[in-house]
Amino acid sequence: MEWLVDGTYTLEPLHPPLARVAVALGPYLAGVRLPEAPIVHDDTGYSYDIFTAGNQILQTDGQYQRNLNLARLGELPFFMAGVAVVFLWARSLFGENSGVLAVFMLITIPSILAFTGTAYTDLPASVLLVAALYAFTEWIEHPNPKHSAWLGITVGLAVLSKFTALLFLPACFVAILTCRFVLERRSERAAHSAIPRLGLVTAAMVLAALVIWAGYRFSLQPLNSVFHPSQDLARLGKLPGPVERAATAIIGMNPLVPAAPLLKGIADAFRTNALGRHSYLFGQVRNGGWWYFFVVCLAVKTPIPFLLLTGLGTLWAGKSRAAGRWKMLAPVASALAILAVTMPAKINLGTRHVLALYPLLAPMAAYGVIRLAQIRVRGRQFGLAVTLILLIWQAGSIASAHGDHFAYFNELVGKHPEEVLTLGCDLDCGQDIWQLSRVLRERGVRHISLALWTSADLSRMDLPPFEALQPYERPTGWIAASTRMERAGATSGSSGAFTWLSSYTPIARVGNTVDLFYIPPKGVGGASRDRTDDLIVANDALSQLSYSPKRR
Repeated sequence: MEWLVDGTYTLEPLHPPLARVAVALGPYLAGVRLPEAPIVHDDTGYSYDIFTAGNQILQTDGQYQRNLNLARLGELPFFMAGVAVVFLWARSLFGENSGVLAVFMLITIPSILAFTGTAYTDLPASVLLVAALYAFTEWIEHPNPKHSAWLGITVGLAVLSKFTALLFLPACFVAILTCRFVLERRSERAAHSAIPRLGLVTAAMVLAALVIWAGYRFSLQPLNSVFHPSQDLARLGKLPGPVERAATAIIGMNPLVPAAPLLKGIADAFRTNALGRHSYLFGQVRNGGWWYFFVVCLAVKTPIPFLLLTGLGTLWAGKSRAAGRWKMLAPVASALAILAVTMPAKINLGTRHVLALYPLLAPMAAYGVIRLAQIRVRGRQFGLAVTLILLIWQAGSIASAHGDHFAYFNELVGKHPEEVLTLGCDLDCGQDIWQLSRVLRERGVRHISLALWTSADLSRMDLPPFEALQPYERPTGWIAASTRMERAGATSGSSGAFTWLSSYTPIARVGNTVDLFYIPPKGVGGASRDRTDDLIVANDALSQLSYSPKRR
C-alpha cells in the first residue's frame, strides 16, 4: 500500500514488492489507503509495526471481509500463470495430453489451493521461479534474443516476488546445466559457440536488473535513507574483518544507490536466517530447525498418488534414450536443488517455503500417468486400471481437504497431524478465528480466555469480552486455544506454556485448529462474581457434553 500511495518502499523491505503490491491493489482500487504506521523502538533501533498498520488497512470502513477478499483476489493471476507455465512446460516435454494431466495434478494439491486463496507471497514467488526455470531451459535449447528477453524478465520478476529466488535460481541453474552436461552428447555440446551465449546472458542479466529496479519504481536514494549504519551492521552479526571494514566505508560515503530498499531487504533476510526461528517437528520445538525438515513436509503434505506418479515419471524419464533427455529431467533436478539448499536453512516454517516443488514436479507426475496407463499384463489394461485408481485417489485428496486446505495431511500421518507439523501454515494458520466467533455466539459465551495464533486484531473479530491467556497461567471458565499455541507456544521459550491444557477434554473442536474448553472452578464459592454468568451458561453445555480430565 505504501508503494501504491506514496511511491516508496521503506516500511518493511524484508520481502520485495511484487507480490505485496498485487494483494494491495484490490483494496487500493476500492479506496483503501495507507494508515500511519506505528514505530516500535527496541535495543537495536526502531522498526515499523506493519501488523498494526495491516490490520488498520483491512478494517477500513468496517469492511474487513471485503478488503480481505479483494486482497486475496491478487493471487489469482499468479495461479493462472502457474497453470499456464506447467501446461506449457509439460507439453514441451511429453506432449499435449501430459500438459493437461500436469495441470490436473497441480490443481489437486491442497497446499497450492490453500495459498491461492491467501494473501501471502509464497504462490507468486513459486510460480515466477518456475517460469524463470522454464525460460532458462528454453534459452539453453534456443539461445536467441527472444528467449534471452523472456529469461531476463522472468528472473527479474522472480526476484521481485521473494528473495528466496536469489538462493533458488542459481542452485537450479547449476543443477540444470549439470544435468545437461552429463546426459548430452559431446558433439551437441560443442555445436554452440560460447561467445554469442555470453553476450545473450549479459543482456538477460541487464534486463533482469532493469525489471527489479522498475519494481522499486526506479528509485535512486542516498544509502542512509534506507540503511541505519549502526543498527543494520549490528543486526548482521559478526562479519569477516575486511567485509565489515568495506561495508563501514561504503556506508560512510553515503552514495546514491538504485533500489536501496532491495539492499536493505537482502540484509534483513540474511540476518533473519542467521538468527533462525523456532521450528516444530514430531512434537519437538527447536530453534533453527532440522536439515530434513522440508523432506518431511513434502512426504506428509503431498497426496500419495502425486508422490508415486512423480517417482514413476522420473524413473521412466531417466531410462529414456530420446534426444534431449536432460530437458525431461530438468524439473526434477531443480526440485532436488531447492531441497538441497534449504537443508542448512535455519528458518523451517512450513511447506510454503518450498511450494515451487509442486509446479516443478507436476510434469513428471503427468508423464508417470501417461507411461503407467500404457502397461498391459497378459493383454489386459492393468496399467490403465491402476492409473484410474491413483487419479481418483488424487482427486479425493482435494475433496477431503475442502473447506480447509491448510490442514490437509496425507494418509501417512494418521489421526494426529499436530504431532508431526503445526507451524508455518502447515496446519494452524489462524484460519478458524471467524468460526470460533460464530461458535461462541451460538453457545452464549460471555467471557473467554484466548491462546490463539493469529496476527489479526482480535478486538475486531466479533468475539465476546476476552483476556489473552498468559504463558503458564491456569484460569478457569471458558478457554479457546489453537493447536499451534498448545503444541509450540508463542516462542521457543514458551513451547510448553500451554501444554497443561492437554490434560483436559475439549468441549468442542472448532474447525481443525481450535480447542474450546470449559474448566469449572474448584468450588462454587471460589468462582469470582464476574464469572457467575459464565457458570450459568456453561450448565447447558455441560448437560450434553460432560467434562472430564483425560486419563494418563
